[in-house]
Amino acid sequence: MTDLHSPPPLAEGVTSSQPQAQQILAELMDTLDRSDALREAQYAALETALSLIRAAGHTDRPAEAVDLLRNALGSARATVSATGYVLTTAADVIRADRSALRKERLGERVREMKQLHADYSDPDASRRVDVRDPDATAQLVGQIEQYGFAIAQCGENETPENTLKHLAGLCGLGAPVTPETAHLTSDVSPYKHVSAYTDIEGWHVDGLLETLGTIRTTALYCVRAARSGGATAVFNAPAAFMEMRAVDRPAADALLSPTVLTRRAKLVTGGYGQSKTGPAFVLSKDGTVSTRYSDNHTCRWDYSVAESGAVERALAFMRSAALERRLHLAVRLAPGESLLLRNDRLAHDRTRYEDDPDAPRLLVRALYRDVPHEC
Repeated sequence: MTDLHSPPPLAEGVTSSQPQAQQILAELMDTLDRSDALREAQYAALETALSLIRAAGHTDRPAEAVDLLRNALGSARATVSATGYVLTTAADVIRADRSALRKERLGERVREMKQLHADYSDPDASRRVDVRDPDATAQLVGQIEQYGFAIAQCGENETPENTLKHLAGLCGLGAPVTPETAHLTSDVSPYKHVSAYTDIEGWHVDGLLETLGTIRTTALYCVRAARSGGATAVFNAPAAFMEMRAVDRPAADALLSPTVLTRRAKLVTGGYGQSKTGPAFVLSKDGTVSTRYSDNHTCRWDYSVAESGAVERALAFMRSAALERRLHLAVRLAPGESLLLRNDRLAHDRTRYEDDPDAPRLLVRALYRDVPHEC
């Protein structure tokens, strides 16, 4: 078999440029570092070209030409094999990069919504933050990011309105808003004295007639506590929703339907007035979950939005999850304390209570469009 690196004598009909081309190819092959698949593919391609040129110069010696063509075919196969390996390796690298990016984004989501992993049975969940502390804002924001709510010790030296204004200022909430239901009562102040009904209220979010996410923060300030009971219960509905989605995707997705939940405003005169229809949950591309999940007398569920039984299964799952200690917490405020909660990420309720007729329970509520953050 002919030595690939030794140019043969010129055959009849072969131009003088062919030996020069062979020499150039041979020199290129000698300079290649064949330490990786890409350079191996380059070497094999040059070897193929060199064999073809030499075969063209042996038309008067068919046997040698056939050998050279076999060499060219073998080199071509090596080129294909090495190139395939390069492409496969490149694809693996791309997949690994994409996987790393997905993990990085997942990490961002986890950091973005720590609440999905919160355990309300942890004593830290009910930790009080003294608003006089130099880092009170950072503490309140940290608690809300971790649990969806925070409890602030505000003191009793100011009026409820001024106390809530100070708390809102600490957390960058701006001015409170008046909800759409305010016109149903004579109380149009953004600082509302909450209902005096002593029975449970049922899970709900504030802003019954607002679009999900409009009212993002609720603040409750305790002027007087009930004689017994009267806690504000919070339910980590987004965490329960994501757990359901992992075990019963059709049921969870039913609660994403834009028509699954209609909430109706109860009139003072009896019956129901205006209503608002929308999803119970919204799952954003960044992995965060928003909610208007409610389970009380204001709700009307559309069971036709998904496969038969999906909405029923979803509600059964949520009702069961709401009983789990790690997903719910009853916060009984003492006078001078405030509860800040993400209204777009928690459902809340009021537990039964017994009142003192001479000093009835009194909480003052304010609603905000913004979320607590460090200014």
